[in-house]
Amino acid sequence: MNGLAQVVSTRCEPPLITRVRGALNGADESLLCVAFISLEGVPLLHRQVQHAKRARLLATTVFGSPAPAALDRASDLGVEVRVLSPSSGTYHPKLYLARRGSTSTAVIGSANLTGGLVSNVEVCSVIEGDLAQLEAAWRIGEQLWSDPRATPWSGAVPAAVEAPWDELLHRLDLFVPAGSVVRTLGTSPQPNRVTRI
Repeated sequence: MNGLAQVVSTRCEPPLITRVRGALNGADESLLCVAFISLEGVPLLHRQVQHAKRARLLATTVFGSPAPAALDRASDLGVEVRVLSPSSGTYHPKLYLARRGSTSTAVIGSANLTGGLVSNVEVCSVIEGDLAQLEAAWRIGEQLWSDPRATPWSGAVPAAVEAPWDELLHRLDLFVPAGSVVRTLGTSPQPNRVTRI
């Protein structure tokens, strides 16, 4: 990528949220590929995605609640929502793409679509240029969006996503049964008794 790049954070001026909003404002098309999404995050960009000619969001439900309600909220705003929850590996990108005519912007870094866009310490690169300069970023976003394991959001966690959690909980219950003691991390570990998984 040979576009104009700047590194921004939630603690600089202008802050990251301002740069993400600026990237998405007035977009003909936007594609957000993020792992985490929350009910606090969606409203931070609701005006931008609501006014895009085409807005897409690819997230995961592997990490559980509140993702389903947040995905519903994004869908209610007119965003095309898909879910990618692979059975191996973890879907974990933070890629915000926007296109206006022949120009494009990519925000790539550590920030998910959560309240962390304003409250966490997050760092991202903002890259602006023409579509050819940002072709690699768009190609990655489109590959993720088109992944055969990605499913359109229907307002319910897909069954294929629930099964791995059931298996994980079963395994945890075998290795850390009720009554076990697990110590907290840190310089003064404290005992925590497991009552149930």
